[in-house]
Parts: sequence; C-alpha cells; structure tokens
Amino acid sequence: RADIASYRGDLAESLAVWRELLAQDPQSIDAAASIARLLTELDGRDASVAFLRDLVDRFPHNVALIQTAAEFLREEQPDEAERLVRRLVEFNPVDPWARRELAIVLTIQRRFDEA
Repeated sequence: RADIASYRGDLAESLAVWRELLAQDPQSIDAAASIARLLTELDGRDASVAFLRDLVDRFPHNVALIQTAAEFLREEQPDEAERLVRRLVEFNPVDPWARRELAIVLTIQRRFDEA
C-alpha cells in the first residue's frame, strides 16, 4: 500500500501506511528508512533526523537501526553519524562495517589522521 501510494505521488498516504507498519513492528528497518525518506520530502531534513534520533534512543542496541540512521545522516550530518557509529564500535570493536563507516564519516569531516 505504501509503495502504491508513493507511485501515485501521495506521499502523505505512503507515510501514514509506513507509520502503521512501524506501530506494529517498532524495529522495522524498512519502515524506519522509508519514514525518514518521506519525512525529508514532506517536512524537511530536521523532521527525519528527529524521527531517527527518537527511534535510536528507543532501541539503543538495535545495530541494524543504528546503521540505517548513520548511513542516512552520513553526508549532511556527519558529526551525528559519527556519534552513532562510535556507539557501534563500542558494542563490537572489531565490526568491519562500523570501522569502515567511522573512517568514511571522519573523512567527510576532513579528519584524515583519525580516519
């Protein structure tokens, strides 16, 4: 239903359907990513960032959710992405995804020696 609404250009309806799904499965990565994308389009980047922050705060040990949020924030808010990635490194210091992502966000911030 959400995809069909998006295809029709009804982003508000698509967002509503994704929110229904998230209410049923609060840790759905697909729903979180879709809601963040739609919030950016409908309400601006600040709304999507606030949404992702809230979700990560509610489920602070959900690695896939933190990864999704970090990737979403990487380009426009690398400092926020760094904070999330450092949390993942704390969880698992040898996680290759987290180490690579940390290098990427540090490079975006032009902190080459740390990267």
